[in-house]
Amino acid sequence: MRQRQTCVVLDSARIGPPSGWTASAPRFDAFLTPVVFLRGTSFPLILVLRQTEIDRLDPEGESHPMRESPGAEARRASGGGQSEANQAPPLGDRGESSRRSERHSPFDLVFDLDDTLISSFEAYANCHRRVAAVLGWPELADAQLVTYGRDFPSTLQRHYPGRDVEVFMDTWRREMVAFPCGAIEGAAATLHTLRALGHRLWIVTSRTRENLSLRMRQGGLDETWFEGVFAQDDQPAPKPDPRCFEPVWKRRQQLNGESHPAIYVGDRQGDGEAAKAAGIHFVAVLTGPEATEGFPGEGHHEHDVLDDVTQLIRWLDVRGLHVLDAHRRAIASNE
Repeated sequence: MRQRQTCVVLDSARIGPPSGWTASAPRFDAFLTPVVFLRGTSFPLILVLRQTEIDRLDPEGESHPMRESPGAEARRASGGGQSEANQAPPLGDRGESSRRSERHSPFDLVFDLDDTLISSFEAYANCHRRVAAVLGWPELADAQLVTYGRDFPSTLQRHYPGRDVEVFMDTWRREMVAFPCGAIEGAAATLHTLRALGHRLWIVTSRTRENLSLRMRQGGLDETWFEGVFAQDDQPAPKPDPRCFEPVWKRRQQLNGESHPAIYVGDRQGDGEAAKAAGIHFVAVLTGPEATEGFPGEGHHEHDVLDDVTQLIRWLDVRGLHVLDAHRRAIASNE
């Protein structure tokens, strides 16, 4: 007598992206999460895709599933981008088929916080103007507030030279409660999926410890999701100094001796400078205020620019092997 075996059929039209989906449309993490969950069961999986979806998800295809970043065409026309020696291979070039399983190798994914994982600039700008109004100081427009220094006091000193910025900061502490941070849509679900895929998550932020946990909760994040959350107080030097990552390296050694390739994800030029100085791969997201001023600028590979953090899952699937190869070369050169 033949035994029956139960299988699970996943219809992509119902659980995930519709036809014509791109990574800037309904989120890829909504499509991937049930697959990750069911992989942990004993049920065989059958995924039903429409042909248009197969074309878009095919890693060997010519088309890139993520929308081209703003300014990419202009950068190509002006000859911008990485030099030929440092140019990453095309996204469709996945190498030998025997290496495809490596694309899910674990990474240490280090994130900036503000306007990368939580939406904070609007609250920052509005609170800034509120405090200025209370004190009778000049109220600054958003464009004037985009540039941020090494810390809040130095930023205030640049905006208000010759004034007592401690008075501003004291008033800020009283007023900030009325200006909560918001969530970045899909960020929390993306972090859950990345953890389910075996990646380790970290935060390195220019924020101080004061109100850090409150702002994370307002943005829908839980500190327990991360191996470490390191504020500026925890760092030997703030971004863009590469020593800002030292708490991550120390904690990583305490977890185990295994060396995963690290990636830093951020929304500001200082994030990219810190990552480059530390020798780790940088992925830019366009959810911060510097995106209106040309961030990440020339010299940054266009395929390493995402509309928001929710595209990181697909980015790892497409670009993970390139980063893994660079990591292995770096280890080999140090041996």
